[in-house]
Amino acid sequence: MSYSVVFTGELKPSLSHEKVMTNLSLLFKKDISFINKLFSGQQIIIKRDLDLDSANKYKMALASAGAICEVQESPEAVKNDVIPTKTETVITVAAAGETLIEAPPPTPANYDTSHYSMAEPGEKIIEQEPVKASPVDVLSADLSPLGTVLSEDKPITSADIDVANMSLAESGSDILDKD
Repeated sequence: MSYSVVFTGELKPSLSHEKVMTNLSLLFKKDISFINKLFSGQQIIIKRDLDLDSANKYKMALASAGAICEVQESPEAVKNDVIPTKTETVITVAAAGETLIEAPPPTPANYDTSHYSMAEPGEKIIEQEPVKASPVDVLSADLSPLGTVLSEDKPITSADIDVANMSLAESGSDILDKD
């Protein structure tokens, strides 16, 4: 028995139409104009001639993108990809607290820790080495008597700036105006 994955045109209510379009575009690696064809109002066969497990994997991938699909037994007589839409739509709601998607357990980290060991509580892990004093020769140093001038003050010369051709802007004017 073979199965087909059929897109019904329904979207997850928690996602916008544009978000689902973008997700499907990334999933199928097609541009948005191609994805627009999926929303023709008719049911579209996304993938045909699958076993049940493969069909369910396609359905889950499309659901993660926000598109609600159905897995149907593949009719042998259908030659094209378009199936007339159903006139009746049935919507069901999961019970409160029900798990909708079973997430696979996380893959455990594969770190080699065989070369590590634990110290006993209170044991010093790193022995602190004493700080070595810097070799400073203070024997040849000398102190000057109190009040001794250690450096001579150099006189400050004033800058010779010609401000004769300069003027001040009026108070409140825009000095950055280029006019």
